[in-house]
Amino acid sequence: MSSLAADRADRAGRIGPNAITRVAQVLPARVGERATAALFEAAGLGGYLRQPPEQMVLEAEVRRLHETLRERLGAAQAGEVGRAAGTATGDYLLAHRIPRPLQTVLRRLPAWLAARVLLAAIRRNAWTFVGSGRFSATQPGLGAGGVGLAIRGNPLCVGQHAEVPACDFYAAVFERLFAVLVHPQARVREVACEACGADIADARLEAVPATRFCIDHEQEAETLVGEGIDAPSGGADAVDEVRRHPSGKADLRWALERVLAAPPG
Repeated sequence: MSSLAADRADRAGRIGPNAITRVAQVLPARVGERATAALFEAAGLGGYLRQPPEQMVLEAEVRRLHETLRERLGAAQAGEVGRAAGTATGDYLLAHRIPRPLQTVLRRLPAWLAARVLLAAIRRNAWTFVGSGRFSATQPGLGAGGVGLAIRGNPLCVGQHAEVPACDFYAAVFERLFAVLVHPQARVREVACEACGADIADARLEAVPATRFCIDHEQEAETLVGEGIDAPSGGADAVDEVRRHPSGKADLRWALERVLAAPPG
C-alpha cells in the first residue's frame, strides 16, 4: 500500500475530536465532575479529560464513549447530552471553522439557496465527521420538500443496537448550523437510525443500513427549500456583493457560482 493510500485509509477511521471534547464540556453540568470522570474512565478515555484531543481521533473511541453514555445514563439522558454536545460543536464550527464572510453571505441569501451552499460545504468536509462512513444529502428544487441528510456506516452506530434513535449529536450539529446560517426555524429530525436497524428507502442511496435526518421548519406552511419563504433584505444581490468584495474572495465566489450552476440534489 502506498503512503498516500495508507494515509487515506488511516484518515477514514478517524473523525474530528468534537464528539469527545464537547461531551466533556457539557457533561459535568448534568452529572457532576466525578460522574463525568467515571464515565470517561468506563469508556477507556480518561486521558482525554486530562488532556483533551486536538487532532483527529479514532472513530471507535467516539463510538465507545457514546455507547457508554447510553448504557450508564439511559437513552433519554444520553440523548440530552448528545444534543447539548452537538449544539456546542455547531457553535465551535461557527466560531472557528466557517469563515465570517461566508456566514454573512449565507444569512443574506434566500433560505433555499443558503441551504444549497451550506450543503456543498458540508459535503466537502464530510470526511471530518463521518470517518469510514459515507455522507449523502438531497435537496429538491425550489418550492419542493425539505432537505434530507444520510450517513451510511455512521461512526456512532456501527455494531450498535438501540431501541430509539441514537444520533442526537449529529442532529444537533446540523440543526445549529442550519438554524444560524439558513433559517432560524430550521429543525432537524432523525427519521431513521442505523442503530435501530433502519434502511434507506431512497433507491438512489441503496437499501443499506443508515442514519437519516430531515431538515424542515416547525411551521408546516414553510419548507426549508423555499416554499413560502421570502428572500431576506439584500439576499438577491448577495452573489454580486461577493464578486465586488475588495479582498478578492475568489474562492467564495467560485464556490457560490459552482453551487448555483450545479443541478439540485
